[in-house]
Amino acid sequence: MTLKNKLDTSDEVELAHEEERISKLAVLALYRDGTLDTLVPGTFSSLKSIHVAFW
Repeated sequence: MTLKNKLDTSDEVELAHEEERISKLAVLALYRDGTLDTLVPGTFSSLKSIHVAFW
């Protein structure tokens, strides 16, 4: 059973694949626009910035 999600799927495998695909596209975008170069690894503020950019 999967929780209600933005992708509106109840299939756990499909959800995992879509989340992975979306995450990789988001990281690629952050890499290409230089955002990753400005973040300090391992800090809450960096994780927050990535999360906000992603969703």
